[in-house]
Amino acid sequence: MNPLASNPLRSRTDMQNAVRDLFAPLVPHFSPGGARVTLGDTGATFDNTAAQLEGFARPLWGLAPLAAGGGDFAHWDLYQRGFASGSTSSHAEYWGYPRPRDQRLVEMAAFGLALSIAPQQVWEPLSTAEKTALAKWVHSINEVDIVENNWLFFRVLVNLGLA
Repeated sequence: MNPLASNPLRSRTDMQNAVRDLFAPLVPHFSPGGARVTLGDTGATFDNTAAQLEGFARPLWGLAPLAAGGGDFAHWDLYQRGFASGSTSSHAEYWGYPRPRDQRLVEMAAFGLALSIAPQQVWEPLSTAEKTALAKWVHSINEVDIVENNWLFFRVLVNLGLA
């Protein structure tokens, strides 16, 4: 059951394979528009849309460094479609405008990292309208109150990505 059971995690190739192997079980759980990943019921205290955004965003913590290090990944199309769908307010899979101290702000940090170190995979393939929508959505981290702890670093990461 553990996709890493036979991986010694000793080399760069091992680590690249680990990222891909950990991602593989998520593929069938992506929404049609690619913006949400539903893994089942959650005990989270935040809304389902934010939980589904979390499922979409968290793999970027491994996928962005994978791309930046030259590793192949066969599912960038899911992320490109998801960024476009989730950040467009008229789309059924829109993530929603974040409220103060919202979980969406946490997930934006992974977007900032991806935009910073893997723009060829997550930014450049988007249309001008999709880029505008995504930039507007992640920029909203600057417009609402965030928790004054490590969340302040999330704002820094997002702004690095926007730069």
